[in-house]
Amino acid sequence: NNNALEVLVEKLRENREFVLMDTPRTLLMRCEELVHEVDTVVIVSELTVPALRDTVTILNKVRTLAADMGQPNKDIRIVINKEKGKKAGQIALKDFEKEVEVPVAAVLPDMPEIACVALNDGKPMVAINGANRLVEEIRAFCNVLDGKPH
Repeated sequence: NNNALEVLVEKLRENREFVLMDTPRTLLMRCEELVHEVDTVVIVSELTVPALRDTVTILNKVRTLAADMGQPNKDIRIVINKEKGKKAGQIALKDFEKEVEVPVAAVLPDMPEIACVALNDGKPMVAINGANRLVEEIRAFCNVLDGKPH
């Protein structure tokens, strides 16, 4: 229900400085008014050709919706998840950025072992191993969203 999502976002904003929603990419196609409601759109992608195509499609949709709603300068950020490096067959970050025409805000390395242990132990990743690249990249991106230099 599109209206239910709007009500949820509105309620959360009453008591929170930030509301971060992790939604499936298909939600955008059904809940277009969300683009108007949010300050920043963060698109999480991977360095693969199919993910690049999806990112370009989503970016174009967000830009069109934002422009139609009088927000042509909508803040759009891209986060790369599960970065494995060129040796793993992923496309180069610079090639990805060239295609999407948006600089990547964060690159999260593929470190499933830390995420899995944290999930299984019911603890945040920083409590499992706070001195790793994944945690550092997430922390840096959170600072960027909060307007702090990283």
